[in-house]
Amino acid sequence: MRPRSAPNIRVSTWGSINLNASSVVSAVLLIVVLLQTILVSNYRRQLLELRASQPVDHTEHSADLLGARNKLLQQISQPSSPPPSEGVTLPLRNGLPNLLTDGFRSWRIDQLERAPNGSYLRSTKFAPLRISVCTHRMPKHWAPCIKHEGVDIEYAEEVVYPAHKVRIPGFLSERLRRMWIEVLQRRGVTVGEGADSEYVPLQLTGQNFVFRNTRYTNNPWPDNWNSNLDNHCMGRGGEIAQFKTFNQSDAKEYDRFHEELFLANTPQSWSFQHFMDHVFKVVVQGMHLISPTTTDVLTSQAQVPSVQEIWGWFDPPVNYSRVIFGKTDVHWAKRLITSCRSPFWEPYNIQRWAEMALGPDVREVPMEQRKVVLYYSRSVYDYMRRNGGRRILNEEKLIPAIQALLDSRQQGEQLQMLNISAYSNYKDFARFINTQVRAIVGPHGGGLMNMMWGSRDMLVLEIQFEGHVNYAMWEIAPLLHLNYWVLAYPAATLGSTDMNVNIGEVVQVLSKELGKQRPLNYTLDYDYAWPKALVGL
Repeated sequence: MRPRSAPNIRVSTWGSINLNASSVVSAVLLIVVLLQTILVSNYRRQLLELRASQPVDHTEHSADLLGARNKLLQQISQPSSPPPSEGVTLPLRNGLPNLLTDGFRSWRIDQLERAPNGSYLRSTKFAPLRISVCTHRMPKHWAPCIKHEGVDIEYAEEVVYPAHKVRIPGFLSERLRRMWIEVLQRRGVTVGEGADSEYVPLQLTGQNFVFRNTRYTNNPWPDNWNSNLDNHCMGRGGEIAQFKTFNQSDAKEYDRFHEELFLANTPQSWSFQHFMDHVFKVVVQGMHLISPTTTDVLTSQAQVPSVQEIWGWFDPPVNYSRVIFGKTDVHWAKRLITSCRSPFWEPYNIQRWAEMALGPDVREVPMEQRKVVLYYSRSVYDYMRRNGGRRILNEEKLIPAIQALLDSRQQGEQLQMLNISAYSNYKDFARFINTQVRAIVGPHGGGLMNMMWGSRDMLVLEIQFEGHVNYAMWEIAPLLHLNYWVLAYPAATLGSTDMNVNIGEVVQVLSKELGKQRPLNYTLDYDYAWPKALVGL
């Protein structure tokens, strides 16, 4: 057996202990540690004796510690504020609380959506979600996330409207129905399938911006429908880059200067028809950003009397003295507000506008109280009309045929000609439409746009010429729960838009649809991939 190694200590011949080098180093280190411990212990003892002999007031120290703790807890419990580019609170406006920047509607918007008795308006069923903070994974083209070199954006909202579906028009002719659907599809609009084959599903968003210290170039002229970029207000080509940061040295003496400017310069905004199918949508979407006492409103050119009156119907009203016209190419504004990215087929702004104009119950006049069938003629003079065409050439035979139908129905229905000039102001005429009209019939044109004030299930029969499919009335009528039908006929002569109608077809639609009432969700309803979730809504 191999013997164990001897320990590192050996006994000399003289009987004493002999240590090697490693043992010496270990011993020295041990002595140093013992000495350090003794010195520290003595220092602590002396410090304690000193503090005991001189008591210290700890009040100030405790207060500092408590303040630091509370500050830390506050930082932990509250999320940090977003950087200015991701959500900016607007300044106090009209004594109302600031807009929130967390994606929920502000108190200001909430008030705009309530009736005088405090209840929510019917339009709020389709009220949008307004998002003003850029968050992780939000699309970078949404308004709060948009950043543009040379543009100072003070505030931005993405306006997300509920998904909904809109009923396509009523047709007597399958050929006309197919033609409409084909044109829709060419424009990228799809029609539903199966049970939804009579509906167009829509999911739409808008954008509101407030620019600071901005130069806006009103060029090309906003009345131009067909500019290369289509960059008028509501045009698809509108660019953020057209809003340049203010540089005083670039200003010219003939430029216009504004403390605050709101853009409403849609094409032909002077006319009643195009105010109703464009301008009001822009204004309602951005209404909560507008101050009626300090904001100038830019439109294209001087407007007809009915439009001048209508500006005062908004809530709050817009003073027409602050509506200015595009007489110069350049405008400078400390704050410039634009809602020009506003969608067309969207129910909330349209319904809210009607409520602003005529009150919260604007849709609820019973059908049995409405007895008038209103006929719109383009063959008679109208001081507000600045274009011609689209006349019904056999009108002298059509009108007696409609009257004969009404007589045969024996429901007390009356045929009247549309005549705004018979009323002292336009609001009285709008109330007449709302409270007495059961149907409105006529060719495409501004007169037919008075359907805006009709109560639910009012029949709208639009007569178009076959060379041009026009959606302007359809973009509004079903969103107001109106019963919208279309007939179309070829032009009477080459190059003309005048036409002869099939009188039997006009009478057939009136006989079939006049006075008919349907559920509210017949023309407009929510749309959702899981329809069972919508039951009861």
